[in-house]
Amino acid sequence: MIEGDNSESNKRYKFDQVVEDILLDFVNNKLELYTKLSKPEINADLKQRLYQAYREQLSALV
Repeated sequence: MIEGDNSESNKRYKFDQVVEDILLDFVNNKLELYTKLSKPEINADLKQRLYQAYREQLSALV
């Protein structure tokens, strides 16, 4: 809820701030995930598991 001076320009300013915070949080979370997944041992395991799941899906289709 927007409180205080409820002029249209203040509501828009607050709205824009909230959207920017959400976007920044999104980017930070994705960067943190990427950093974790790019570690060689984790990355290799992830790729192996994804490939195995891919192969299982292919064989299920045949």
